[in-house]
Amino acid sequence: TTMRRWLYVVHIIIALSLILSLNTTHAENEEEVRIALMELYNSTGGPSWHHSSGWGTTTHPCSWAGVGCTAGLVAALRLNSNNLAGSLPNSLDSIMTLEDVWIHDNPLLGGTIPSSLGNLVNLSDLYLNKNSLVGTIPPSLCNLVRVRKLLLYENNLNGTIPNCFSNFVRMQDFYVSNNPLLSGPFPTSLCQVKTLLKIRAATTALQGTIPSCIGNLTNLNYLYLSDTSMTGTLPSQLSRCP
Repeated sequence: TTMRRWLYVVHIIIALSLILSLNTTHAENEEEVRIALMELYNSTGGPSWHHSSGWGTTTHPCSWAGVGCTAGLVAALRLNSNNLAGSLPNSLDSIMTLEDVWIHDNPLLGGTIPSSLGNLVNLSDLYLNKNSLVGTIPPSLCNLVRVRKLLLYENNLNGTIPNCFSNFVRMQDFYVSNNPLLSGPFPTSLCQVKTLLKIRAATTALQGTIPSCIGNLTNLNYLYLSDTSMTGTLPSQLSRCP
């Protein structure tokens, strides 16, 4: 009937509209990712990187050096030991599919840790160690509740460690050692992260006593708190740790 034909045409039009909308959204997201990656390249001396093939070309970012993808989506930045110099941009949170950020061992990389990194809620690994980062640890990093490894050691960070890790469900390694200006008390919220295997906070200016609640971390294998300003006795509860 005429009515059925008309409904059929309407359904076809709606389906085509949805497909076009999805394609447009995908293209817009891909362009946002490309822009964010190029901001990283330009703000960290990209032309002087050791490995930069593909960057800035019209090829898909998945073919760029140090960029890892899953199902065509950017999932990893592996730019360690790559002579990055300058500072990290605030736009990396445009790449919401990121799971691994390995931007470490770049001694000429300074500036602060962008608070926008806390928006990357799918992050599993955040390696920013062995750079020359300054400033404080952004409290926004406490949004990264799925992170497994949070490595910030051997920088020039200062201020206190945010005490907001109680919702972390997978973290195994927490390293902030060799930041001599990092001060304040040990963040007791780490005591609630039962998956922790290693805590390294040596060679910092941490103060106060060693919390007895660390003894609740029954999977903890390593606890490095040497060369700090912490005082008091060693809690007997630490004997529960393996």
